Amino acid sequence: MFKKILEQIREEEEKFGDELQPPCSKESILLLNKEVNSKLDYSIPVQYNEFLLITNGLDYNGLVIYASERSTLIGYEDRIIEGFIDANLVFRESELFENIIVFGESDNVLYIFDKTKNKYRVVDKISLDTVDTIKSFDILIVQALEMHLQ
Repeated sequence: MFKKILEQIREEEEKFGDELQPPCSKESILLLNKEVNSKLDYSIPVQYNEFLLITNGLDYNGLVIYASERSTLIGYEDRIIEGFIDANLVFRESELFENIIVFGESDNVLYIFDKTKNKYRVVDKISLDTVDTIKSFDILIVQALEMHLQ
């Protein structure tokens, strides 16, 4: 589902001389999955792996989806995309995020998986109040991308 939207974003980026991040290698994804399982006690959804195989992270129109590891934003030496594990470890410094996996964020919301409730959610960045409950990662990422299309 999200592949068509990423193609639209790619076309929009090209209009402004920008481009998507290069894809993540399969080897890096295997390593990421192993480390996430070990450090965060979580198994990454297949669709997130597929997303990373297209673009290793995304910084587009106020939306950030974390990369496999912290990396420089293509075309901007002074901007970075946080890595999935590092971002989640920073969030985990707060007890509120002990059972939360964060995939990305925008100005107002976080895109998360709540391990306690076994649900994907969009939550307010400050209060952590639920904005929306989502059935799957695929729908979560589609919703996030669609909300930020120009």
